[in-house]
Amino acid sequence: MNKFTFLMQPGANNALPETEATRARLLRTVLTICLPAGILLALIPPLTERASPLDPRYSSQIVLYSLALWAAIYVLSFTKYYYQAAWLSTLTAIGTIIMTTSRGKDFTDYFYLLFVLVFAALFFKQRDKFIILLLIILSIFVSPLLAQLESWKDLLYPALTVIMGILLFLVAEEHQREVERHWMDEAVLYGLRFRKLLQDSQWGTATLKNGAITECDAQFARLLGYPPGQLRGMPIQSLLTISAQPAEAEIIEAEAKIKDGSPLPVELLFTPNYHANDGAGVIAIRDITPRKQQEESLRQQAYRDPLTGLYNRSYLMTYLQMQLTYPSPVQQVAVLFIDLDNFKQVNDQYGHHVGDHVLAEVAQRLRSVVRDEDVVARYGGDEFVIVCKCAPEITNTIVQRTHQALEQLFRYGDREFKLSASIGVLPDVRRYTDPNKVLQDADAMMYQQKFLRFPDKKNEQQ
Repeated sequence: MNKFTFLMQPGANNALPETEATRARLLRTVLTICLPAGILLALIPPLTERASPLDPRYSSQIVLYSLALWAAIYVLSFTKYYYQAAWLSTLTAIGTIIMTTSRGKDFTDYFYLLFVLVFAALFFKQRDKFIILLLIILSIFVSPLLAQLESWKDLLYPALTVIMGILLFLVAEEHQREVERHWMDEAVLYGLRFRKLLQDSQWGTATLKNGAITECDAQFARLLGYPPGQLRGMPIQSLLTISAQPAEAEIIEAEAKIKDGSPLPVELLFTPNYHANDGAGVIAIRDITPRKQQEESLRQQAYRDPLTGLYNRSYLMTYLQMQLTYPSPVQQVAVLFIDLDNFKQVNDQYGHHVGDHVLAEVAQRLRSVVRDEDVVARYGGDEFVIVCKCAPEITNTIVQRTHQALEQLFRYGDREFKLSASIGVLPDVRRYTDPNKVLQDADAMMYQQKFLRFPDKKNEQQ
């Protein structure tokens, strides 16, 4: 799935603002009340006289036809054309007043008149209320005249429908232009306020339309290494890579691609223009390289031994658990448990600072004998562990190179030290499920090697 859906799809962010949504809900509430109430009032006259609701002597058929139209209007009120739906329902009510009055008064006259007055007062603005009031007054005077013209009766409702359609079109067009002008002004002011808020900070901002940059400030261009004018028209998707689609007003991490092709870690905030229908909005980014470097430093501190720079026991256990949980189907996983011989004498005789120097030198030598993909960790004290995914012959080579590297003289100032190492080897640990058991068995193998080389150590505590 394209992670830039929230920027690329026109109309993806054209949800109604809260005030508009409230008016749309008001329209649906009124229609919900009026539909059953209108049906009931339309049926009262024929039912009281035990006549058919479709009897031409009554206005019930006209009212029922209007209610069917209102049902369609109710569906329309769930769309962005809810304002046109409100006008259509109002004009339908006025037309029904004219029709029912021309055929003789009944309860529906007063019901629809009350609906128009109450609904207009609640829903429409001042200018629209004035227009509706004029239409009501006109209907009051026109209805008696039309009732006297027999030839108009058959053409009355179609004529009123045409008149309502013309009025609806004129009013809706004017309203749409007014709304667009208002939304455009609001969008411009919002963008200016948003960018003013961020211009003195580390954020760089740009305005978007259909997923492309329309304009940007100097900070935005500087972060990406472009002149400001060169970014105009460029798709934002070619400049930013995000890992997940953000929620509304959510600051997320992303990766920007600067002009020379190198990546730049950034934070990203996109604020859509809810009044637009073309995916427009304002995007802001800022460089978070120092923070990412600090996070990496903290991560290294969490998994690295501070003295030797090797992985620590915590990382070793995590890595081993991963190898046991998801074992390779073809590669063996070997574990080498290394313990320095006679290191305690060096520590006791020359001091811990000399011992620390020796341990750091041991770490460097161990790095030199393994491959880049192998893991070298300090298990604790003078014990080290190597984990490598390789065939047995490669494991044996690493063991031999480790012995050779650690048997070379160690120097500190004018002092020289001769050390060696005992190495316990488990050629393949994929049959294990517990990393602790792996290290226990490797440790036991190491002590077997040590006892073979130094029989006098058998009575020492492990």
